[in-house]
Amino acid sequence: SIAEKIIINDKAIGVLSLTIELEDIFRYVNEISLGKTGEIIIISPEGFFINSPSDRTLLLKNIDSVDNNIFERVQSDESDYSEGQIEGRNKIFIRHKSPQSKWIYVSVVDKSEILNEYKSTIFLMVFFVFVTILMLSISIFFISKKISEPIIKASKAILEISKFDFNNDKKIS
Repeated sequence: SIAEKIIINDKAIGVLSLTIELEDIFRYVNEISLGKTGEIIIISPEGFFINSPSDRTLLLKNIDSVDNNIFERVQSDESDYSEGQIEGRNKIFIRHKSPQSKWIYVSVVDKSEILNEYKSTIFLMVFFVFVTILMLSISIFFISKKISEPIIKASKAILEISKFDFNNDKKIS
């Protein structure tokens, strides 16, 4: 809950209050899609897990009581990006610390899922580069043909003229 006194002309005329249930926040955060394996974990400023969609046993546990030291690295302000393992699976952790609430929001995604997306993106980029080079090559071929045809015709005409055979009525093409 947040409450703020409303003052007009140095006189308090009321209070404006906003209340949001934590369950609503967690439901909203848990509905955010981060691929097939991603989720968002929320850690309090004191180091307690307050949202963990895939592992409910972490809820209200302190980071220090968890065997995995990746969360200690995530909680520290050293880097917003970390890699580590959870249950034997390589994960990528991206951290955002809210300046207002000091909550730490950690997106956790399987590294293999991100690498697969990266590979498909690289494939698409290579495909588009190949298609672009092919289209440019075809365009250059036709443009050079249009430019060179008159030059070739002129050189044939010059060759015929250089023979000094003016009695022949043949047409130069």
